[in-house]
Amino acid sequence: MGRYWRPANLPEALRILGAERPRILAGGTRLVRGATPADWDADMLDISGIPALQGITATAAGWRIGAATSWTALLGAPIAALRQAAATVASPQVRHQATIGGNIAARFASADGAPALLALDATLELASSTAGRSLALAAFLAGAPLAPDELLVAINLPPVAHSGFAKHGSRHAVNVAEVTAAVHLDIAGGRIRAAGLALGGCLQAAQRLPGLEAALAGQPATPALGAAVDASYLAHLPLLDDFRAPAAYRQQVAITLLRRLLATLTAEAAA
Repeated sequence: MGRYWRPANLPEALRILGAERPRILAGGTRLVRGATPADWDADMLDISGIPALQGITATAAGWRIGAATSWTALLGAPIAALRQAAATVASPQVRHQATIGGNIAARFASADGAPALLALDATLELASSTAGRSLALAAFLAGAPLAPDELLVAINLPPVAHSGFAKHGSRHAVNVAEVTAAVHLDIAGGRIRAAGLALGGCLQAAQRLPGLEAALAGQPATPALGAAVDASYLAHLPLLDDFRAPAAYRQQVAITLLRRLLATLTAEAAA
């Protein structure tokens, strides 16, 4: 193994990252999953002990989630879509170690956190030893790079109204998604004021559904809303067609999950 640092605070971590360019280590589950001899010989910056990277806090703009927050901690999140996504991640042992920041930074097609955060209009809070900036999660998932000295320190969300997440795979435990779906609804006066819908697992990177979101805006917020979802809103998506599931099957599952989430959230809002 190469050199190893475990700083106690964020400024020290950013200084080391800028000067030494080590690999970032948080929960370590990604390293264990795909480690090579080169990985074990790399210099490592362990950020798991930095308090500023932990926890979920309310802010004037909405919510801030530290990038090193574990999925176990997110089981108690005040946002339904994140709680539901957390409950589907791998196994209890992995959830205890794995972090939300690592889940996003890996850019795995099956990352459960990506569609949930994407539907909620998440932005990434990035920092280096010299500057900080925000980057829309959608842009990051589409391939926008980080600078070599930048660290993902938090994920920021605007206020969340009614949200939900659903996942489909071939088994119930340690389940790699064939399709994941997330929905966020802003409802006022019995109608949809704004909607955020995202799919994951069935694509190389999670994506929003802007055409369907526009179609839902202004519609009555009733459980019948799900009937608006049909294949035409998914036709443009490059759905995966592989050993896990064919594209046509994934499309039908995606439609079903979105319809169920819309029916559930509108019913909850009316209760």
